[in-house]
Amino acid sequence: MSKRKTSTAKPSRQPSATPDKQWYGYLPVAAAVVLFLTGLHNPLTGMDDHAATTDNPAVAAFTLQAVFSQFNLGMYAPLTWIFYAVAHGLGGENPVWYHLFSLIAHAASTWLVFRLMMRLGQAERVSALVAFIFAAHPMQVESVSWVAAFSTPLFSLFYLPALNRYLRYADAPESGQRHYWAALGFMVAACLAKSSAVTLPLTLLVLDWWKRPAMPVRQRLPGYLPFFAVALGFGILTVYGRSVSGEGISTFEQYNLLDRFLMANYALVSYVGNFLAPLDLSNFYMFEKVGGAWPMSYYLAPVLVAGTLVFAWYKRNSLPFLTQGFGFYLSAIALSLPWITVGTFELFADHYNYLALIGLAFIAVRGTLFLKEKLTAASGLIGILAILWLVLLAMRCFVQIKTWKGTLAVTTNAIEQGNTYDGKVYFWRAVEHGDLGHMDLAVEDFNRAIEANPEIWDAYKFRGSIYAQRRDFARALPDLQKYLEHDSNDAVSWFNIGMIYLEQSRPAEAVSAFTNSLRARPNAIMVLENRARAYQMLGDAARADADLQMIRQLKGQ
Repeated sequence: MSKRKTSTAKPSRQPSATPDKQWYGYLPVAAAVVLFLTGLHNPLTGMDDHAATTDNPAVAAFTLQAVFSQFNLGMYAPLTWIFYAVAHGLGGENPVWYHLFSLIAHAASTWLVFRLMMRLGQAERVSALVAFIFAAHPMQVESVSWVAAFSTPLFSLFYLPALNRYLRYADAPESGQRHYWAALGFMVAACLAKSSAVTLPLTLLVLDWWKRPAMPVRQRLPGYLPFFAVALGFGILTVYGRSVSGEGISTFEQYNLLDRFLMANYALVSYVGNFLAPLDLSNFYMFEKVGGAWPMSYYLAPVLVAGTLVFAWYKRNSLPFLTQGFGFYLSAIALSLPWITVGTFELFADHYNYLALIGLAFIAVRGTLFLKEKLTAASGLIGILAILWLVLLAMRCFVQIKTWKGTLAVTTNAIEQGNTYDGKVYFWRAVEHGDLGHMDLAVEDFNRAIEANPEIWDAYKFRGSIYAQRRDFARALPDLQKYLEHDSNDAVSWFNIGMIYLEQSRPAEAVSAFTNSLRARPNAIMVLENRARAYQMLGDAARADADLQMIRQLKGQ
């Protein structure tokens, strides 16, 4: 950090909300609370919610050592898991506690957005409007209503104070050292909640340029180095976590460098389009070629992005809010664009835009005020349209929260928008249909999932189990055997195959299947019982008695 004096004058304090206008900041917070209270009883969904919470060893068998020493779903997020563990301890699978923590984190982050805007020199009205858009925009619903995405509002709860503290340090570098180190501490906490917080140094660059444009970069550079060091450390940890969890990171796979460039620009344009007109939001989005080629919109996206940025830079003096807002937006979302593939994780999702949306909200508010000043004759109409847009955002947010009322609602909404996520959404809906006893609907969706992606292996396993329950053994066996080509140690599939062979009076093959099941899961009493039956059918009384004796030992008889 630089100790060099840039001025002998005492640094001026940035605007702060006056007591009579402090309530401006409470309005967006109240909006966040009122809106998301409506989703407090939404159940856990089948999209990673249980894997992140009740099936997460660091949560179900909570210890501090376990939380800080393992990965889950390829991620290292101990602070997130601690909150999950508290929610699990208070209510088990009761979704209320998980949603309540998300609501609190989102409401608190809304207040912090208001304070950040004030720290950046914005008036109370502007700050409150930006915070309201952050609080009530329907694109935020995925981050707050999806239990598995809780890490997003949680890391923001530390990311935003880091920005605020750094700006306090920037106001008075020599006397504000404690704010600098507090900002660095908040960044570490944010990274412990979600690795996406590694973008924070990029955002600091933008805000520093926003606040101290005249200060040479070389003078600010030493202060950035510790933040970039933390980002690099957690970035390496993320790559390691993906690799040990089998969630490899690749820049190629099915997409080449040109594909990635087009996809990243298309995502940027799509996020902005959804921000302005959030009419067809989905929980899953897809990048799809038509006839092996990208649609023309993908080639137009880089032109539109480049043109927008060039215009913003050209107008940086007369319309500074454009470069400021786009700078914030790009810095916060840059590493979440589909430059790489991280395991099976989404390439394009609303929750990646959670913090970046602040930049777009700032442009929307300041841009509207600019138009009202320049187009005085139409000022009233512009104001009415702006208010109408804000009201529609809140209404659309309320509706979007309802799409998270269960797995069926979430997946059906995505499918209706044409986003099947390479067949995975059909698979998730099929599993939910099966849990609800809708077996015909489950089979139909498993069929669609396999048709879209023949490598959704679990679809064969579950569809085969349904066929077996229906005694449709001619269809059940090929499905279960297909799954075992992928996972030859699955005890359940071997057991189901053994039961089919028993029903078909094929005891020798049943014995082989049950034996394979026991190799994967020794001492399973039900498997031993049925293998004993198979031995009896073969007339092998000695082996049947041995299995029955083992069962008695396991039961303590």
